[in-house]
Order: sequence, then structure tokens, then C-alpha cells
Amino acid sequence: AGVLGPWVTQLDSANHEARCWLDGQGDLATAPTVLVAEDGPVWTRALAGRDVDCAAVASVLEKLGAKRMVLGHTVQPSGITSTCNDTVWRIDVGLARNYMGPIQALEVWAGKTPTVVNGERLP
Repeated sequence: AGVLGPWVTQLDSANHEARCWLDGQGDLATAPTVLVAEDGPVWTRALAGRDVDCAAVASVLEKLGAKRMVLGHTVQPSGITSTCNDTVWRIDVGLARNYMGPIQALEVWAGKTPTVVNGERLP
């Protein structure tokens, strides 16, 4: 998941369309593009791997007035990872039993660097 390219200028309308559709308004047989587009905020995997375009990330963050993006949706087998000087955090650790990922959470406090908090899986 994540915001890239033209989606940065469409977030308000995309959020509105998705919220309305999820609330049962409009044509329920056809999900809004934001929820199904391969390059959209829900499905893109462009920020989940090794080859992340950090310049594109910096541009998006600047346009959004944000410091970082926190992403889910693509399991990081070794646990929470970051890239682009900690401006992209990938937090899908695969908690489901079929992945058996580590028990981790990202703690984010205003004015502080995000911290990975580790836990343990109970028997």
C-alpha cells in the first residue's frame, strides 16, 4: 500500500468515494477505482520491496505535508522495516498463524523517531 504518483492529488476524492461505497451508497457492484487499482493506495507494492524510489516518496510527502508513510498490506518476513531515511515504514509483520511473523508494533509519538516495539507470541 502507499500513496504515489497522481494519487497524491486525488486523496480527498478517493477517500470520499471509498467511504461512501463502504457505507453502502452508490453502485455496490462496482468498487471505486481507489480500492481496486493496482497502482492505487490500497494495492501498490512499489514501496514494499528493496527498490523504492525515494525521490518520488519525498515529493509525495512534501505535497501532502507529511513526514512519513506507514504502510501495511505486504508482509515483511523479518518484521517491521523502513526505507528512505525512515520516511517509509512497512508494518505488516504477518501476524496470522500461516505467516507466524514476529509480534511487533510501530510506536509513533509527536516529535520523536518511530520505535519498533517487540512482543512475544503466547503458546
